[in-house]
Amino acid sequence: MWYSKISNRVSRKGLAVLIVCFTAVAGLCAKGNADSETAKAYFEIAQAYTEVSNYDKATEFYLKAAKDPAHKNAAEFNLARVYGLQGDWGKAKSILERQYKAAPGNVLIAKAYAYSLAATGNEAYACEMYKKLYDEDSENPEAALNYARILILSKRYDEATSFITELKPRLTESADNKALAELEEKIEKAREKPEKQKAETKDGKTPAQGNDGKV
Repeated sequence: MWYSKISNRVSRKGLAVLIVCFTAVAGLCAKGNADSETAKAYFEIAQAYTEVSNYDKATEFYLKAAKDPAHKNAAEFNLARVYGLQGDWGKAKSILERQYKAAPGNVLIAKAYAYSLAATGNEAYACEMYKKLYDEDSENPEAALNYARILILSKRYDEATSFITELKPRLTESADNKALAELEEKIEKAREKPEKQKAETKDGKTPAQGNDGKV
């Protein structure tokens, strides 16, 4: 049977979803209706495969769903997520960049695109994106914390420190305070590392050497 190969790693819920979706597709194709209803079924199959981490199959069915104009944007957005889950942020960024240019006001797409920029090493542009998201929703703790994080990732420690200081009186929830403390700790550790390396070099050791001078 078609499900025998995946049954060992599919939850009962996931398997049930796949069976229902495949049955729906078979019925629609038998009726000759291969448009939006079929695309919807493909989309749901792709979601089910994503849930069980079968990313190759998820990709296959999202690509099928994307052929229908009514499902194209959602299918491609989720496809970008699947690529990201596999660590292929180059492919994810390509999709999200196109979607962002088409709909720059869509916050969900903008957030995903900003993340993909950071994940592909474009911290400078990611900083711009996260700053824009923060400016447009400065009361949102998530937007504020994300901007602080990208500043740290970009090694803009002075800016990050000033920004965190600015945020402290405004972010009063315990979870937010904990996040700010963790970010401050990251900055402190990041600043300590170069100083430690300088001290080791001054003592006649390379940063990779231990106390005995050996690597």
